Amino acid sequence: MRTNQSLSLFVAALGLSAVLAPAATAQSAREIIQTAIDRYEQRMSGVENYTVVQDVMGFQSTSYYEKRTIDGRSVFKLIDSYGDDSQDDMGEMYSGFMEVAERAQYSGEEKVAGHDTYMLTVDDFSGLALQDERADFKPKKGVFYLDTSDYIIRRILMEGVVERNGQQQPAAADMFFEDYRTVV
Repeated sequence: MRTNQSLSLFVAALGLSAVLAPAATAQSAREIIQTAIDRYEQRMSGVENYTVVQDVMGFQSTSYYEKRTIDGRSVFKLIDSYGDDSQDDMGEMYSGFMEVAERAQYSGEEKVAGHDTYMLTVDDFSGLALQDERADFKPKKGVFYLDTSDYIIRRILMEGVVERNGQQQPAAADMFFEDYRTVV
C-alpha cells in the first residue's frame, strides 16, 4: 500500500536516529526534531544501505534503502525490487522535516512501551512535502512520540481520510515502532 511506504519512509528517517543524546528539558518541537535529525545523520554517517521489515496486520513487508547524494547531501532512497530508484520519490526525507517542526507543538511527555517520549502534535498536514498526493490515505493531523533519551520514533498516531472511488472516509493509524537493531 503506497500509504505505508510514504509513512514508513518518514518513520525510517526519524526512527533510525538511535544515537544516545542527553535528556532535554524545556525543548521546543523544533529543537526536538532538529536533535532527532542530527542524531540520525550521526548514526547513518557510515551506513551505505538499510532494510526495514514491517509487520502490519499480519502481513510482512520489506523495504530496501540505499545512500544517494541529492543536492550535495547524503540521503537514503527507497529502491524497488528490481534495484532501481523507487517511483515513490520520497528519498529526500529532510526536505519536509523542518516544515513539520514549524507546525509541530510540544504536547508533553508520555510513556510508550516503557519508554519516556516527547509528544509532538501536528494539527495540519496540508501542503507538507511529506504528504503524498498520490496516496489513498491523507493525513490531517498526528502525534509523534520521540524517545527522550535516543530520539527515535516510538509511536505515531495519525488521523485523516481515505479516498476511494471519489469518496472520503475518516481513518486513523496508530503505529508502534520497536525492535530497532544494528546489523553488521
